Amino acid sequence: MLDKPLIEDLDGCMVFGNTTNLIYLEIPSAISPGTISPPGTYVHTAYGAPADAATADIESDFKNMLAEFETNFPGALARANILVKAKHIGQAPGMHRWAGYGMPVNTPVSGLYNVGDGCIQPGTIGTEGAAASAREAVDQILKRTAAVKR
Repeated sequence: MLDKPLIEDLDGCMVFGNTTNLIYLEIPSAISPGTISPPGTYVHTAYGAPADAATADIESDFKNMLAEFETNFPGALARANILVKAKHIGQAPGMHRWAGYGMPVNTPVSGLYNVGDGCIQPGTIGTEGAAASAREAVDQILKRTAAVKR
């Protein structure tokens, strides 16, 4: 929790592309003003993940995520009151993929494509990643149909 938002007027989610473990940041107090935190305070939620879930070192990955957070927001950690530090182990209910083990959008079956958070581009996650994988499938379909029309 901080006394001001790290990013003014951010009422959504910021996805990081310059990090290994830090994935995204949201400010719930900006998304739902007056309902999440007391006046004059702002809850921030930073999400991270291991770079490779098969060989994850949760403590090391968490330390690196905090270092990446500090790189992106110098001095913020010193002012922050960290309320919760949590981790998922085993089946994560929100996302059904392992970082570093995404499936490709294309398949060996003509006209069959994989889309969703299990087929994301590097630097994306969740809904944004699912949309990016759908865009990639559309691009592949358009290329295939253009080749057929020639």
